[in-house]
Amino acid sequence: MRWSARSRSNTAVLVGLVLGCSSVLLGCHHPVVGKPVIMGASASSGVGVEVPDPKGHGNADPIPLDMEAAYDVVVLAPHAQPLNLASGGHFRDPTASTRSQLHRATEQNPTCIIAIDLLFWSAYQRVADKDRDTEREAQQRLASLEEVLDQLEVIDVPMVLGFVPKIEEERTSLVAANRIPPEKVLEKINGRIATWAESHPNVIMVDFGQFVQAAYTGTPTEIMGRMYSREEMDELIQEDGLHPTAQGLVVLMQLSCRELESRGLIEPEDWQSQIEIAMVELPAKAHAASHDIGLFGMMALKRSMEKINTAFEKEQCDTALAEFDRLLEQFATLSDFPDQWNDIKLAYMSHSFGWDWGPCKAAFIEAHRRQIDRLTPAISVERPNAWKFELWKESQENLNQKTLAIERLIEMQRDLGVLPEPFNDMAASYAGNVMAWKDHPELVRQLLPEDGQALFIANWKVKNWSKLQEKMTLNEGELLHPISASQLKKLKKRWNRSRDEFYRGDDADWESRFLTVYGPEPSSDQMVWADSARPWCSFLNSQYGLALELHAAGEHELARNYLAHCIDLAGPSFYETWRSETIKDPDDHPYPESYTSVKIAPPMYNEIEIWLPLEVHAEAH
Repeated sequence: MRWSARSRSNTAVLVGLVLGCSSVLLGCHHPVVGKPVIMGASASSGVGVEVPDPKGHGNADPIPLDMEAAYDVVVLAPHAQPLNLASGGHFRDPTASTRSQLHRATEQNPTCIIAIDLLFWSAYQRVADKDRDTEREAQQRLASLEEVLDQLEVIDVPMVLGFVPKIEEERTSLVAANRIPPEKVLEKINGRIATWAESHPNVIMVDFGQFVQAAYTGTPTEIMGRMYSREEMDELIQEDGLHPTAQGLVVLMQLSCRELESRGLIEPEDWQSQIEIAMVELPAKAHAASHDIGLFGMMALKRSMEKINTAFEKEQCDTALAEFDRLLEQFATLSDFPDQWNDIKLAYMSHSFGWDWGPCKAAFIEAHRRQIDRLTPAISVERPNAWKFELWKESQENLNQKTLAIERLIEMQRDLGVLPEPFNDMAASYAGNVMAWKDHPELVRQLLPEDGQALFIANWKVKNWSKLQEKMTLNEGELLHPISASQLKKLKKRWNRSRDEFYRGDDADWESRFLTVYGPEPSSDQMVWADSARPWCSFLNSQYGLALELHAAGEHELARNYLAHCIDLAGPSFYETWRSETIKDPDDHPYPESYTSVKIAPPMYNEIEIWLPLEVHAEAH
């Protein structure tokens, strides 16, 4: 078998594409491949694709990648960072997904579009069983294709599309039987694509179907002058029988560049035709592409958040939904945790919690459901892309579906033996979460390692408690200080304001109830924690609450061991001071701002090994 370039006449498709060196922001980029946008489905989005970390010497976690990295390693001509809009959720609704991707693509004024797998799911849409093997099946699949082709009419820059491959049901579990078109229907679909492409001079076709079929059968194949053996062809498709491997993505990009060259749109020196050289450079390209959303990505993110906030404040929920959905989709197109994640996390989280959604609750729920649909293919493999799993998990939790995320982690733990990072970190976050133990104790237990369970939780807690000092250095006498005049003034002002708000002139007992809640007026003999001690007070309060929840879940030994670890971290002397302050009578010692009272008195340091809270003890007997 030999793949040859299709003979097509050179076409004047460069009109209006001259970016050249006149753009200060873009620099000197190629007029065709200089500002690329990638569209498509899960293959282009890089589902399941990884390469070794270029700096890890074989020991670090692999680097995920997508068609963006393949573009970077194959295209040698000067170009901007590719914008990858390909979506793993494209299969749900190819027409709507194409519309969304195309809208974002045209906003970027690209010089070319790479969309090799964009047409796949139009051919492989789900049809009713009653319509299988009937003319209606062919009509439905062709109609879906036409809807996408109609949208592509607006594109006048070079666009690479792929013919639709034949997927064999026995080779993959990812495509349901009622999605697979009969062979004759698939021939009609590819015939229609060829006819449409012939009438659009800017369209360049790559035989994606022949690529997949050759990889399926392991047929020795010549690709761009290099003969691939049976074993090498097999390495171009993942074990799931559907998605290309890292080398498969590179080969598809090389085939695209060869077709662009055959049209006279690029020169031989503009692209890398040697697969061995490309694969050596791919890990470094993947590492760079996976983390950086770039200047334009950050600017677009800022604009999106401004639009969302404006629409949200005006209760324009449809507008807020559309923009928030685009924001989530932008995150989903990345293949790894971006370097700018700390900068964008607060913006992302500001519209991720149900108690902030107000009248737009239904809209934001819909956005998270769409995000889950996009990401489900990427997290369904044995070891998912960690970044996409994090986004999927966040959306599941925001829809109050934490159980699904925990269950998926348990499955991975079972399949992989030991959870790698950052999945191990995610498991620890659930094991250290009070609400997780309250709502899903049986599931959380399964996330704990066989040994060192208490230390497993404690290490994660300290790691993520950013305000803690490395070690408490204050001695017991330095932990508490008399309240200063300025502090006393602030506390009195707050106390009086609360009293005014509590006042009920028609209720003779209002003042006694107020004092029960807020205590007596702050006085000059009141004590407060030293500033450096306050984070440790908060730490012990929250971790003692977790220890109580572990006891309530029946994990008595784990609760004792965990509290002991936390005491060791803070220091026994500090713990005893904290303990004495938390159990003092409120009438004698008004609660300082730095900690919250606890309902069940903490145990003394020398009682940890036999500690069983009274409420738990009463229930047990």
